[in-house]
Amino acid sequence: MIFLLNTGERRQACVSLRVEEVDFDRKVIRRQRKFDKVESIPISDYAAAFLKSIRPQARGGWFFPNRAGTGHISAEYLLQKFRKLCMKKKVLLPSGKPPCIHSLRHTWASVLELQGIPLSTIQRLLGHSSIKTTLKYVHGDASKSREACNLASAVTAVGLGCARAEQ
Repeated sequence: MIFLLNTGERRQACVSLRVEEVDFDRKVIRRQRKFDKVESIPISDYAAAFLKSIRPQARGGWFFPNRAGTGHISAEYLLQKFRKLCMKKKVLLPSGKPPCIHSLRHTWASVLELQGIPLSTIQRLLGHSSIKTTLKYVHGDASKSREACNLASAVTAVGLGCARAEQ
C-alpha cells in the first residue's frame, strides 16, 4: 500500500513489479503500460527507498513475491490486505465500508494537485491518454484534496506534507 500511495500505480502494476524494471540510479520504472506502450515512470525518492528496502526479500525477480516464490502476490490478495488495514485503522466510508484500493490512485493524484503539480504532469504520471480521464482523478475542491490527503495518512501513516485532522 505504501508503494501504491507513493506512485499512483494500479494494483496489478504494483503486485507484478519486477526488480529489473526499476532503475534506482535514475529513479524510474521502465515498463509496459496499457496498450503496449513502454514508458519510463519517475518515482519519488521515498518510493525508491522503499523498493530498495524490500529488494532483499524479492524472490524470483518480483518485489512482491507470493509465499512459494514462484510468482507475485495477486491483486486480490493486496485488496484483502488493504480492506483489513482500513477496518483496523477505522478508515471507512460513510457507508461503514472500507474505501476501494483504487482510491489510493485518486488520492495520489489529488495530493499532487493540492501541491500545485500541473494537470498535464499528473496525466502523464498516471499514464492517461486523455486529460478528461485525469480530471476524474483529481478533485479540484481543496477540501476534497485535503480529505484525500488525510485518507492517505490514515491508511499508511506516511507523511505526505500535510497534517492529519485532529480527532
